[in-house]
Amino acid sequence: MPRTRLVKTSLSKPKRSVKFKVFCLKQDTTNFPLLASSLFFFVFGNPSTRSKMMHMTLYWGKDVTLLIDSWKTDSWLSYLLTLVACFLFSSFYQYMEDRRLRFNSLASSNPSQPSSTDAAVPLLSKSRRCAKFATAVLFGINSAIGYLLMLAIMSFNAGVFLAIVAGLAVGYLFFRCADEDTVIVGNACACA
Repeated sequence: MPRTRLVKTSLSKPKRSVKFKVFCLKQDTTNFPLLASSLFFFVFGNPSTRSKMMHMTLYWGKDVTLLIDSWKTDSWLSYLLTLVACFLFSSFYQYMEDRRLRFNSLASSNPSQPSSTDAAVPLLSKSRRCAKFATAVLFGINSAIGYLLMLAIMSFNAGVFLAIVAGLAVGYLFFRCADEDTVIVGNACACA
């Protein structure tokens, strides 16, 4: 079956000097691969100028792009420093989560019984209002850190994954497991 190709022709109007380009279909069997590759480059872009695709499965390797394009590891030293940064950042998340839960317990604790001379004191004391505000600020910071950790894991590098999970575990051991007698109920999700 014969293939068609696009042929560019020019037509000029008699009253103006403007030229119009018209594409005509003519039968040809030689330039179909050229037309198909041109259409591919138009739709998907030139593969030589595009960046590499993101990994969609866990992989091992020192070449990682983490969170932003300028944070790329190309040597073992930069990869190791990235893993240490992920470990410390996830441990810091557990520390901040502990602080937030402590402020939350302080803000929601029952105030002492008011005496007859304290009848004019407002329902929430100033320290409880400050603790509620600090809890809200810490919740925002923890949410941002948790989502950044989730995005770092989505680089699908197994070393980054293990560094973040180890950092969360060590941070929990040092900061949140210290008070076994005090039960603070919180969300177990690292990004909430």
